[in-house]
Amino acid sequence: MAGPSLRGGRDAAVGCQNREVVRRPAAEADPRTVSWSDPSATVGAMGEEALLSALVSLAGGPDPAVCVAAGDDAAGWTPPAGHTVVVTTDAIVEDVDFRRRYQLPYAVGWKVYAVSCSDLAAMGASPALVVVTLLLPETTASGAVLALQRGIADAARLDGARVVGGDLSRTAGGVAVSCTAIGTAPAGHLLLRSAGRPGDRLLVTGEVGGAAAALERLEAGDPVERVAWAERLLSPRARVAAGRQLARAGVRCAIDCSDGVLLDTERLAQASGCGAELWADRLPLAGGLAAVWGRERLVRALTGGEDFELIAAAPAALADPLADGVGWPGDLPPLRVVGQLRPEPGLTLRRRRGGPAIPLGPHRGFAHF
Repeated sequence: MAGPSLRGGRDAAVGCQNREVVRRPAAEADPRTVSWSDPSATVGAMGEEALLSALVSLAGGPDPAVCVAAGDDAAGWTPPAGHTVVVTTDAIVEDVDFRRRYQLPYAVGWKVYAVSCSDLAAMGASPALVVVTLLLPETTASGAVLALQRGIADAARLDGARVVGGDLSRTAGGVAVSCTAIGTAPAGHLLLRSAGRPGDRLLVTGEVGGAAAALERLEAGDPVERVAWAERLLSPRARVAAGRQLARAGVRCAIDCSDGVLLDTERLAQASGCGAELWADRLPLAGGLAAVWGRERLVRALTGGEDFELIAAAPAALADPLADGVGWPGDLPPLRVVGQLRPEPGLTLRRRRGGPAIPLGPHRGFAHF
């Protein structure tokens, strides 16, 4: 799971700008703009059977690998020969992981898919199927639920995956959505937290810190359109293509850094029986963080979470060329060497390689409890 304490989400209006969007008939309302409020049409009034039927209709088109699709008691699927099946699940909960006042239903659906599939990306796996559980107050607007389902289905479609079923239940609390994602990877080619070795370089995709800064500004009441990093928080994209490319290049160790770079680097190092050091001058912080965090921007960016980037470990002979772009396609997020694993336990943050250490407090990243 991931994130700062409110563990993030994303907004539909910002939602999928600058992303491929599935075209729909002009007369159909854009699901990205549907709000939570429509008391005249609730799921309680709609009824379970009608709601289930509408949700199934949004699940996606036919797929020859899916021999039993959404609508039956369970889905049936034939995975590719010679592949390992990889399964993960995540949930996002109202007022813990998202707020209605700045995250629209479509964006919440988009996010729950991204949160779950970020774990598949960290394994080097390709998403194939998604199973969704919706926990809804009976006063929830039916249009909001359908927009949420559309957000999940659209995000999955961009990765070549599809929704094949799930569950629906009433709750006395807020909305909660759970997404189970199932994918595959060529047998013997998974990325594992435990596969790092002392001396391996640490690599990070993309940039970090923007999502946590966006959360802080939105929680303070800033409107979405004025928050520079809102899309990073409200409509992230799991690094599926980057994870697959790392595995193809021969990398065997990775983790997603959804809970914060410091915490997740420490998790990777511990799983590999190593310690780690990070080099502050190499870390790819989002631009503009000085304006909100000043001198605190480094540690706050590394502990904030919700970035959904990948941290990988690989021998220098493999990692350094990848970071220079050799074997790393230009349409993928930048990949940077930011530190290394070492034999001694513990995590150290240095100003630069071989430079002085920066003191770290006990807070390393997000935890639910």
